[in-house]
Amino acid sequence: GKLPESARAQKENELAELLQQAQRTKRVEREKLNSRKYHGVKFFERRKLERRIESLKRKLGDGSSGGGEAERLEEQLRTAEHDRLYVLHFPRNKKYLSLFPSSDADNEAVAKLRKKIRDRIVRQAEAGKLGPPEEDEGGDDEPEAAELEASEAALAEDAFFAAASDDDEE
Repeated sequence: GKLPESARAQKENELAELLQQAQRTKRVEREKLNSRKYHGVKFFERRKLERRIESLKRKLGDGSSGGGEAERLEEQLRTAEHDRLYVLHFPRNKKYLSLFPSSDADNEAVAKLRKKIRDRIVRQAEAGKLGPPEEDEGGDDEPEAAELEASEAALAEDAFFAAASDDDEE
């Protein structure tokens, strides 16, 4: 039989909403997977860059470098800070492209994509549109992810789930 038009429209709206919810859940799961998968690589790259930034700041602070040398050091410092932004704000839904690859170092397509993503992140930072770092599971400026995190927090407050998660941590 045929459904009345109002019931059909209601079911179509429910279907569209469920499809959107499934898409959001899939994206969040992919982000969590990538966060876990690339956490180590990103951690070591971030530490390497932080050490480089500290070293360059020390060299600039010494004042022993000449005019041309100081400019070169400032440019290296700016590049290192941009690289650090790249590591911290790399999109979690994408496969992480290492700044210091052991292989694919000469792959032009990977280098081009890395530069494109890095430039976009730097532009956002300069415009002041960069949110908190996307390292680990934290900070997502999209409202859907905030809703999902709120529902997870509500589950965590539930006595049954809280007891189960406490047992898991031991």
